[in-house]
This record gives sequence, C-alpha cells and structure tokens, in this order.
Amino acid sequence: MKDPEQLLRQAEHFARTGNRNSARQHLLDLAAHRGVSPNLLLPAAFQAYQIGELDLAEQCLRKIIRIAPNFGPAYTNLGNILRETGQVEEAIEMTETACALAPGDVMNFANLGGLQEENQRPDKAEVAYREALDRMPGEPGLMDSLGRVLLKLARPGEAMSVLKAAVDKAPGLVSAHINIGNLYQEAEQLAPAATAYETALNLEPKSLLAGNNLALVRLRQGRLDEAEAGFKMITKMAPGNPLAFNNLAQTQFQKGALTAALEACEGALACDPGNRTALANKIIILNDIPNQAAVSYLQDLELFVTTQHIPVPEGFSSSATFNDALFAEVDAEPDRFSEKGQAQERQTRNIMLEPGPAVRAYSNAMNNAVRHYMDELHDDPAHPFLAGRPDTWRLEAWGTFTQQVSSGEDTHIHPDAWLSGVYYPRLPAAVQNQADTDGYLEIGRAPNHMAQRIVPKLKVVRPEMGLLVLFPSYFYHRVLPFKSPETRMSVAFDAVPI
Repeated sequence: MKDPEQLLRQAEHFARTGNRNSARQHLLDLAAHRGVSPNLLLPAAFQAYQIGELDLAEQCLRKIIRIAPNFGPAYTNLGNILRETGQVEEAIEMTETACALAPGDVMNFANLGGLQEENQRPDKAEVAYREALDRMPGEPGLMDSLGRVLLKLARPGEAMSVLKAAVDKAPGLVSAHINIGNLYQEAEQLAPAATAYETALNLEPKSLLAGNNLALVRLRQGRLDEAEAGFKMITKMAPGNPLAFNNLAQTQFQKGALTAALEACEGALACDPGNRTALANKIIILNDIPNQAAVSYLQDLELFVTTQHIPVPEGFSSSATFNDALFAEVDAEPDRFSEKGQAQERQTRNIMLEPGPAVRAYSNAMNNAVRHYMDELHDDPAHPFLAGRPDTWRLEAWGTFTQQVSSGEDTHIHPDAWLSGVYYPRLPAAVQNQADTDGYLEIGRAPNHMAQRIVPKLKVVRPEMGLLVLFPSYFYHRVLPFKSPETRMSVAFDAVPI
C-alpha cells in the first residue's frame, strides 16, 4: 500500500483534474491506512468534502477522534458535516466538545449558536453567541445573530439595541437591516419596517428575503398593487421557491382576482407538490370561486379529521394517572420563547427536547396513532396529502395552558408538518359541557386576512379528557372563544417529515 502522504497528494491531483472516482478511491485507501496521522486525515476529510463525499469526510473525522480524542479541529469539522446532513443533535455534541478543547476559538461558539437556533433553543443560542462576543467583542455578524435570537426570545428592546450597534459598525450588513425590519414589523410599526427592508434592498437589490418582507409590509398596509408587484418580481427571480407564490396568491385573493390567485397556488405547488401553505390557500380560493367538489376533495373533513381515545400507556394504571403525570411534566417545561405570551395563556417549548416518562409515553402513543392513521388512508396518487405521506418523521410537541381565548383569535396551519394532532389531558367544566361550543376545536375556517365571501364548511370537535384529534397540517384550525377560572390544557404535536 502506498504511504499516506502519497495517497493524499494523488487524491488532490485527481480532484483537481476532475477524476472524482480516483480521488475517492485514494481517499478511501488513506482512511483505511493503519499508520495515518490526524494531520493527514484532516486534509483528507476536507478533500472528501470538496468532491461531495460527505460520508467519507465523516469517516475520516471519526477516525481522527478515535486515534486522537483531544484533536479539536476534528470535532469542529465533524460538527459542520453533521449539521449539513441534518444530524443537529450530534452536531451540537461535537461542537460543544470543540468549544471545550479550544475555548479561545470564536468560530466554535458561533457555530454552536447557529446549531442551538436550529434546535429551537434560542436560550442556549444566546449563551453561545455571547460567549463568541466575549472572544471577539463588537463583531457585527455575531451581534446580528444575537439580535435575531433576542427577537425570538421576545426581548425586542435588547434585540433592537444590539442590531443597531451592528449596523453602526457595519452599515452594509444586509441581514442586520432585515432583522431590524422584522423587529419593527413584529411591533406593528410598518413604516420603519419598510424603510429597513428598503435599506437592505439598496445594499443588495437581489435579496429575496428583503424583497419578500417588504412586499409583506405593503400587503399589511393594504397597498395591494405594490405587494402584488413585489411578489411577482420575486417569483421571476426565484421561480423554484414557493414562498413568493403563496404570498402572491393571498394578495390576489384579497384583490378579488380569484383566477390569478389560483394560478399562483399552482405555481407554488409546481415547486413543491405537497406545500401545506399552497394547499390551504387553494382550498380557500376554490371555496369562493366556487368549486365545492374540489374543496371537498382537498379538505374532506369527515375523512381526514379523526378522533380517538388512546389506550392507557404502559407504566400507568389508568388514563387519569397518565393525564395527571403528563400535565405535571408539561407544566414544568419552559415557555416557547419564540411566541408572544397572552393574558391567561402560555405555550411551552418543544417537549420532545428533554422528555420525562409521561412525555415519552405520549410520544409513543402519538407515533402509534400516526402509523394507524396512515394505514387507514386509501391510495390516491393524485391527492397531494395522500401522495405525500412520509416514510419517516419526527414529533414536535408542545403544551398550551389557557383560561381564556378571545373572540378574535385567528386560525392557523402548521406548514412544516404533514399531520398534526391535539390531545386533552385536562379540561375545565365550561369546555366539557355540551350546552355550547366554548373552547371547542374548530377546523376549516380561513384566517382573518383571507376573509371568505362564501361561508366554508366547518368541523367542530368537542374536547374530552383523553381524546386525541388528528388532522392534516394544512387544515386551518383554532380554539373557539371561552373563559374559565380553570385551566384548559392541551398537548399538540406535529409529525414533521424527515
């Protein structure tokens, strides 16, 4: 066998000359060599990455860690590879080790912050970004990242202070101007939001995010022609991205241009045939055209909305015991930082991050319910929901504790998920009675900003202790108004395709 240095040189030569297969074989031989050192395996991993062999790059880096457990750069690069391949939790572990082995390396802490954001832990992301800023004070990109996280943590004053400091140091930092615009838009200050997005567009005229967000502001301001023009421009700049098509469809619906709105929906679905926002928009538009047969096909409330009482999970003596344990565990979870709290209402973070026994039992029950739901569906390759059922998924779940829901609560969908569900461990008497629909689950109503001219068909479900309701994630839904001194507690989940 050739010596490791010669193998690396030849691999680099083959990569430069476009002979990918030979480069890969030499790198495989190098990775299998018994006498190879970390200092050769690291550039080999980089070369494997360059030719698109991420598995081989990972193999090289893991070998470094086996033979030299304190070799910090291996953990840094393995964390990056795992992040790119969607293995976020292990990427966090590798990056935390890299931070411990090289505590002065600012990039490790910056990477850790980004990973914690992806893992829906803005609280931990804040800690990592502040650690990075301790090592590189005043770095504009890090301040931009910190400001974005502070917005997710519902601390707008701190976020604005940090972001303005970032643009003072780096006036050309486009992402910071966009994040400032997002802050203003979140606070309903639409005029300064528009100014921030316009500044970003002056710096980077092809910024899709700034252009889309500016058009969204124009839509919220009622300047529908400007919003429509903005979204149309973005669909031309990024014809494979469904976001602008979806926003264009909503704008044209508000203008009453139903045929054009339907065409925009089809544009989004051409990019992504199972796009949940596009399907939800299409149902609303078809309802007003009207085409009730097409609406019923896409949103068959009787077929696709199911209810069941789950079996008592293993390890619990009764449903009541399980419900009490689930209530206690979920109640102890931190709030979902990225959402605004309301009076007499709170929502937790993703309870799957650190599950206790009751949450693990809940997870098992929900996964079983999803599998059973899929098994009961008929086959129809033309139906985007049926054709899009995932082979694998992850559960994201959260608890909602409420004593009051106002009459103006809007409907919503879960655009990242395929199937959604809600389980009821605790309900006040005011919700359980059958005299009215206070606190019931309503499915099928459009959101307030897409007011329908023809009343849609709705399904209303009465919550019951221990009841599980399942429905496609593109079905708009909401809790009907109620008020009670007791707590209405639900644990909802999304089955997110992976």
